[in-house]
Amino acid sequence: MRKVLENCSLSDEERMDALESQLKETRFLAEEADRKYDEVARNLAVVQDDLEHAETGQSWRARSSCWKMTSSGPSSAHRPDRLRSWS
Repeated sequence: MRKVLENCSLSDEERMDALESQLKETRFLAEEADRKYDEVARNLAVVQDDLEHAETGQSWRARSSCWKMTSSGPSSAHRPDRLRSWS
């Protein structure tokens, strides 16, 4: 009976060691995934900010060119090349 209990105890200890090792590896992977997520979130925020600035700049340029066309008339200098050939 004693040997059976010792074998069970050894088996349990080996299983606990294996589980502890898995736990350490899983924690490491989770921390690495968190770091990567944070990096991606920061990059996404930068890209969204760049996009917002680009859209704002684009709309400003569009309003500016529209204003030029209405204030000085639609000269060929303000029209795209593909429209110049139509006039």
